[in-house]
Amino acid sequence: MQTPLFSPWLVALSLCLTFGWGTSACVSPADEAPSTTRPAGAGGSESTAAPGDQADDQAEEGDDDDSPREALAKAERELALGELEARLAQMEQEAERSAARHKVAQAETEVESARSELAAYREVEGPHLEAQAQLDVTRAASRLESAQQDLQGILEIYEGEEEARAKLEIIRRNEVAVQTAQAQLDLARTDLRLQAEMAFARKVQRLEADLRDAEFSLRQAQAALERSELEGQVSAAKQAAELEELRTALRKARAKVEGAKSQG
Repeated sequence: MQTPLFSPWLVALSLCLTFGWGTSACVSPADEAPSTTRPAGAGGSESTAAPGDQADDQAEEGDDDDSPREALAKAERELALGELEARLAQMEQEAERSAARHKVAQAETEVESARSELAAYREVEGPHLEAQAQLDVTRAASRLESAQQDLQGILEIYEGEEEARAKLEIIRRNEVAVQTAQAQLDLARTDLRLQAEMAFARKVQRLEADLRDAEFSLRQAQAALERSELEGQVSAAKQAAELEELRTALRKARAKVEGAKSQG
């Protein structure tokens, strides 16, 4: 068979050049550059990645390498911050407990003071005031008796006296002295009754109320101290649990970094 002088490919190329279509428009799919993909066979791989894809893969691998280190650094920061927060919470709890213990001590002092004051008034001051009032009564009675004796003596002396003017004046003065002594005795007896029946009882009631108030304040302070101690224990347990979680996270992050190094 005779071979044609012009092949169809040459004819197509001439037409493209004549009309200015460009060689790319005239190249058939069969004439394109061979693909980079080669069939699987002896000594060859299925495909060859483009340079851009290789760069992306390398960047992703770099990100994977940095991720464990970043997680480790974050875990270290969180643990350090958690330890500082735990220390701060511990200091705050200790300050609260110290203040609560101080209030308990103050309340105990107030209770002891109230008890001492009540006992002192019942056993010493109250009886002393009553004894003074009784002594005032005794003195007033003695003065009254003395004034009455003086008056009786004057009456006996001036019983036969003719000068009535001088007699009456002296008698009047002694009568006034008797009346004054009687009034002082009555007043002393009233003071004694007030001291024994009213002043003493009222003072004891007030001191007993003060003691009850002090004991109540002491119970409140003790309850506040107990609550503060329990809150401190709860806070310490929570802080310990949180720190243990942070330490566990740090150990895991370190293990990942070591694993990544061993794989590299």
